[in-house]
Amino acid sequence: MKDNRNYTISNKWIMRHDPYYFDTHSLYNIETRTLVKITPALFAFLSVFYHKAISYSTLYEYFISKGITLKWKNLKEVEKEFGLDNFFIQSEKEYHTHSVSSNIQKIKNIPIASTPVDVELLLTHNCNLRCKHCFQSSEAHSDQRIPLSVDEWFSIFKQFETANIYSVIISGGEPMMYPNFEELLRRISKLNISISILTNGMLISERNVRLFQNKNIAITISLDGGTKQDHEFLRGKKTFDVLERKISLLTSKGVKLNIAHTINKHNVKHLEQTIRYLIAHGIKSLSVNFVEPEGRATANDDLLLSPTEERQALEEIRKLESNYRNSISIDFPNLSYKKDTISFSNQPKIYCAAGTKRIAISTDGEVYPCVYAFDIPFLKVGDLKKESLQEIWEKHEAWNFMRGGIKLSQIEGCANCKLNSACSMRNCRIKSYTVENGIYAKPHNCLIDKIN
Repeated sequence: MKDNRNYTISNKWIMRHDPYYFDTHSLYNIETRTLVKITPALFAFLSVFYHKAISYSTLYEYFISKGITLKWKNLKEVEKEFGLDNFFIQSEKEYHTHSVSSNIQKIKNIPIASTPVDVELLLTHNCNLRCKHCFQSSEAHSDQRIPLSVDEWFSIFKQFETANIYSVIISGGEPMMYPNFEELLRRISKLNISISILTNGMLISERNVRLFQNKNIAITISLDGGTKQDHEFLRGKKTFDVLERKISLLTSKGVKLNIAHTINKHNVKHLEQTIRYLIAHGIKSLSVNFVEPEGRATANDDLLLSPTEERQALEEIRKLESNYRNSISIDFPNLSYKKDTISFSNQPKIYCAAGTKRIAISTDGEVYPCVYAFDIPFLKVGDLKKESLQEIWEKHEAWNFMRGGIKLSQIEGCANCKLNSACSMRNCRIKSYTVENGIYAKPHNCLIDKIN
């Protein structure tokens, strides 16, 4: 039986083709945050439904006229074969009405996405806490820039949607201290973008929690221990009990919730205790990182782990990840300890995700490769108050440092290092930046130092 009803692709899904980023064809679900890589042929077939509403019968007959027989009897069979739940929606008009035209240039051996894939932005530098390890050194009145208005931010988010950006991380400071935060979130949550909010959680309330219940929004809250002593050692007095109530509120309302946990010398022996605490409170997702010598942590070096302590903690994390995998997902994104490292031994040019698939935006709309570059003026790439997102992305000379403009031989201590084939920290030029040696300084978190 013919199905003459028109279908288009649900606005829960985004399609991208990045010819110069490993020629990737991919789909992304903004609610489940599922990334699916597909073949060029399937991408071409699905693209027909992306920018128009059309019946499968019409498409089937078109292919027959070209001598091609589609193997699927209907679109449900397509969804089932590729695990694309609710991918096609019956509709007389398309959901995806706009897309940006990319003129990105190919640079030999450097993968570059057609448009940014991920964005992290700071709504405000101000924060209601004064944490000992904050890499931004944020506090109540630390914003030195003039923040963008709600309308200005919304205009930028519309550009994100047009550029098929998969995900946006909103951070600070404390993002909920941004004036009119609730109005902005209410407006951007309606866009076809996956949004993550990094917050200390202290300003979440019964009144505003409903804003976080949109299916394309997730919250990451910082919790640095399963006890008052561990958490308040970093975050300050009277924060643990308040945060515990906020976490209970979020889980009771079904909000997507992840916990960010910073390991330091004070809590390094208590990680399993923290994991058990989170499981008992219904938390399913945990991100773990080591405190780093950035921002306020440079004045609190008693927080920093020794190389031996870091190695021991890493082994503990891997063990706990295995032991508790059925109860909680544990992510450890520290670049120095990637389990499956990419070999860079035949790649003399330096690049990382910053500037090739990711950007960061300051509180006043200036664009940088990543959030660690905000205090390095010459790494400013553009200004969204004056230029479009795509114009900035295609300014190749401005991105030179991040797109192969640095060679391995120029970096202090890297040229003849025996760990070249396993180290990814050599590519992190921004965290490694020093006043003395600039962008060519010895890698931040150098692997050889940890081993020695």
